[in-house]
Amino acid sequence: MRSLLLLLLALPAAAAPPPDGALVDVAGVPTPLPLLGADITARVQGDLATVEVVQTFHNPHDQPVHARYVFPLPADAAVYAMTFENGRRVIQGEIRRKQEAEQAFAEAKAKGQQAALLTQQRPNVFTQQVAHLLPGEPLKVTLRYAHPVPRVDGDYRFHVPLVIGPRYTPPAIDGGAPVAGPPQPVFAAGGLDPRVRVTLHLDAGTPITWIDSPSHAVDVRSDGPERRVITPIAPKVKDDQDFEVRYRLAAEQAAIGVTAYRGVDDGVVSLLIEPPRAAAPADITPREVVFVLDCSGSMAGVPLEASKRFVRQMMDGLRPTDRVRIVRFSSDADELKGVPVPATPENLRYARAYLDTLRGGGGTEMTAGVEAAFAPPLPDGHLRIVVFLTDGYIGNENAVLGLLDRLRGDARLFALGIGNATNRYLLEGMGRVGRGTATIVRPDEDVEYAADRLVEALAAPYLTDVTIDWGKAPVREATPAEVPDVFLGRSVRVLARYGRPGRYPITVRGEVGGKRVALPVTLDLPAHAPTAEALPLTWARQQIADRMHTFDRPGQREDLRDALKEEVVALSLKHRVLSRWTAFLAIDKTPVVDAPGAVTEQPVPVSPPEGVPGSAYGNGFAGHAAPEPATWAALLLLALMGAVVLRRRADA
Repeated sequence: MRSLLLLLLALPAAAAPPPDGALVDVAGVPTPLPLLGADITARVQGDLATVEVVQTFHNPHDQPVHARYVFPLPADAAVYAMTFENGRRVIQGEIRRKQEAEQAFAEAKAKGQQAALLTQQRPNVFTQQVAHLLPGEPLKVTLRYAHPVPRVDGDYRFHVPLVIGPRYTPPAIDGGAPVAGPPQPVFAAGGLDPRVRVTLHLDAGTPITWIDSPSHAVDVRSDGPERRVITPIAPKVKDDQDFEVRYRLAAEQAAIGVTAYRGVDDGVVSLLIEPPRAAAPADITPREVVFVLDCSGSMAGVPLEASKRFVRQMMDGLRPTDRVRIVRFSSDADELKGVPVPATPENLRYARAYLDTLRGGGGTEMTAGVEAAFAPPLPDGHLRIVVFLTDGYIGNENAVLGLLDRLRGDARLFALGIGNATNRYLLEGMGRVGRGTATIVRPDEDVEYAADRLVEALAAPYLTDVTIDWGKAPVREATPAEVPDVFLGRSVRVLARYGRPGRYPITVRGEVGGKRVALPVTLDLPAHAPTAEALPLTWARQQIADRMHTFDRPGQREDLRDALKEEVVALSLKHRVLSRWTAFLAIDKTPVVDAPGAVTEQPVPVSPPEGVPGSAYGNGFAGHAAPEPATWAALLLLALMGAVVLRRRADA
């Protein structure tokens, strides 16, 4: 069989040489290039992470090629450095306006020079381009980024995205232009061999009481009560699911924690706000609890079954005064009974029977699900709670977030990401816009436990209408612009720059259980604090995010968007943090190719996410998309192999 496969791959090349130096496979389309591997080294101090990613590209052919690699990073990652090494020298990347960088990259390609260009397509989707990858000569691109480590239900959760799921993009409506989705990676049929190394150095600053990985079997080495080194037991892992480590600390989390960084320039201070302890309110507001289940093709099987288990468990925690609704969506949307029903035992039994009938298949028309969830009028005195369960595999994220922002009213939305490699940018955006939270749950996890924690959080008092009275503290440019509500088991980070050092009293104000509260805090602004070096990067990234939230809001005036764009570019260039309109560029000025016009561009293949069924890839998946070339190639290869086998049988 192996010789047959090699023969089939070789036949077209022997029959007709590739035109203009192009490399083709049996379907006549470009042959994807392998990525030899990625080495990821993360260092976490407290709850701030800095990560180095070394991507090694390799050209196995006998002609130079250009490589294009679409890959994920955390949605809140502050990407602050890029270098490339070609065996002769190391080139430091410069951050430029995106249009200028793309033009300079094109000019370098035309001159036969090696170059690397890093751009952001979504906050969690990036594209790395490498010009003139020479045969047999590995080339390394190193990226560095920083981001905070969130705390969920008492556990810190550090994760490294390793794969992008397929994205459903709705078709054009009424003859208009189709919605522009993010660039789709080329998925390798059958997946790829393990090619990623991951090492996490954890310095928690306080004793670590528990640590584990829900995604991989890991080796944990202790370097004292506060330090651990975590690596997967396997030398390399497949990039078909995200890598995640969770850990718990011995110290009780303070209601408000203060961390600061100061080097040569102004400092950055961080406030980490936890909900204060308070008794549950005596008056229980009647609720309408709406469960919205993504039943599209990518959710078929294990992810959808996990969603059902989550909903069943949450229904056990409903109050007699609650009303319940279940909305399902895929290519369209419909609802259990079409109206809200009281959470009586009989109605809940009917709802569980309805859940049993749900199957996965079709597209992901998420706007239909959002509209169905918020369409019915809400009786006076009721609070609408929307629990939205999805993997987030769509390409029109901003349209969904804009619709949610317009329809939400006083409702709260809690996003549940179900899967091994969910679209966290969308899910976290839904939690932010919906004034709720986002939680990621792996299908093989204890989803019932996650459901119980959400029931508990909804029943407990939480801090709303949060403001900070900075008093006489010399702080400025606080971010986020709007402080979100603080729920049980979660924390909210507020960052600000400061000039003059010292100790200053400030007050965090808000409302808990219908009562106004004031939380006094002593703000310690040191003259020198060089350890939390990720704070200035995180601050700059959040400043950019504030402006992007406003920019992407539907109905904004063009002059306001133009001004916001320039502010984002200025922040990005000043603080060297990548944005939608900037790029990192590195060029080796020495030409390496004599005929650059004949060099073709090749995609770097990626593994499909584990647990996503094959129905999520193909002609019926995206509203206007066809299968990737590699998919057609695999199908044609199988057809050719089948034809050869049948002919052998006929000749026997």
